[in-house]
Amino acid sequence: MKKASFKKILGFVTAALIFFGLSANFNTAYADFQPGGGNNTVVHNGLIANFKYEKTIDMTNMKDRSKIPNADFNFVISTIDEDKEEAYHIGKHYENEDTGYSRTILPGKFEEGAESTSKLFSSVSFKETDGFDPEFTRLMDARDNGKLLITHILKYDWGEMRSSDRIQTAISRQPVGDELAYWDDPTVATWPEDTIVWRCFSQPDNDWYEKFLEDPINNRVGSFEDACQLVNEYDFETFDYVTKFNLNLNPYTIYYAYSYKKPLLTHQSKDNAGNYTSVSKGLLTAEKYEEWLWNFIEWNIPEGVDSPVYRYLLTEEPTADSVFAENKEVKFVDYFPGNEIFLIFNSLDEADAFYTHIVNNDIVFGRFSVLNEDFIPNASFTNRPAPAPKPDPKPEPSPEPDPTPEPNEPPKHDLRYARDDFYEEKKPEVIIIHKESILPKTGDSLNLPLYVGALGFLLLSAGVLKLRRNN
Repeated sequence: MKKASFKKILGFVTAALIFFGLSANFNTAYADFQPGGGNNTVVHNGLIANFKYEKTIDMTNMKDRSKIPNADFNFVISTIDEDKEEAYHIGKHYENEDTGYSRTILPGKFEEGAESTSKLFSSVSFKETDGFDPEFTRLMDARDNGKLLITHILKYDWGEMRSSDRIQTAISRQPVGDELAYWDDPTVATWPEDTIVWRCFSQPDNDWYEKFLEDPINNRVGSFEDACQLVNEYDFETFDYVTKFNLNLNPYTIYYAYSYKKPLLTHQSKDNAGNYTSVSKGLLTAEKYEEWLWNFIEWNIPEGVDSPVYRYLLTEEPTADSVFAENKEVKFVDYFPGNEIFLIFNSLDEADAFYTHIVNNDIVFGRFSVLNEDFIPNASFTNRPAPAPKPDPKPEPSPEPDPTPEPNEPPKHDLRYARDDFYEEKKPEVIIIHKESILPKTGDSLNLPLYVGALGFLLLSAGVLKLRRNN
């Protein structure tokens, strides 16, 4: 199909889709956004979570702070043992007595039939080649910038935009194959050579969208055959996706900045010399965030429990031979099945303060951009370099032997020396009579108290006492 004829068909399809969206049942819109009013270009919770929940490396005491360290970290999510439920506030109930609005913490479980009590939650890799987009970070930290973020991530960060009606998708990525020929004409190609953007529509007879959702890495979206429009035909500098394609004219559909694929830091800080003091990346991608929403138990709500929250534990897996000290922090993942979101808390006190706030103020969540709220805290696992191992202490040298031979001293309590002991006031309690000295023929040694020994000696001398040898 020629490009010109395709554009005519695409224009007809686009008009039909817009009309369909405008006349669609309000069920396609979510409670956060009222038809005809409010902003329908937002940020997906998964993308917000990527910047809100981070892995941070504190580089203050690292030897080489001129570059990002190559390091990998894994995180494990676990259910809570029954004997520890009370310690982790399982069963705690928060309620507004005036309105009846409440939240109850329940023990989280994995999908039905799973026997494991822990799973790999996410993996974070830092690479020396990671980039940093300060404007992207600024827009994310400023919050509520869906319109600007949709355009920004498509132009600079290999981003993706999705729609709540699952009809329109915009995908930015590296060009492949024949797509590279687009840059042969420099007068037309105003976009960076590493970025191609496709605006695509799902069709009843085309299953590319479902395949893409199942495996976005291997099922690349974007081609005229996929009913897609090449966005690179517009001028790069002035291009604004939301304005160009009139997204705000369809208030019944929510368009959201969904994710990005460029390997980027979420935050960084440097000293005056330009050396890193800290670097951060998201604990999990937007895709991983959404994937986890389907790995939690959702429909086993006990009778009599309104607005349940399911709690899990989150820890960092120790890494063998790591240059970083082990992180032993325990954080808390709380899943809200009715809102399709989960939050991460640094401590139980932080979680208690959060639930007290939302219950006392009757705060009910919608579905999109929930994590942008100011009262939802950030969370981060921070690692620092491991302290240098202490050197083994040098062994003390052994004393050299004394060349002077020691005199052969007689036994301390030999009867012959008892007088000396007495005058030295050592007064031994027992004296030993040796057969070699006093009794050479009468038997073995005797252990006797001093006065008994002396008396015995006198009796022996007088012939009154005789000793018998024990054979």
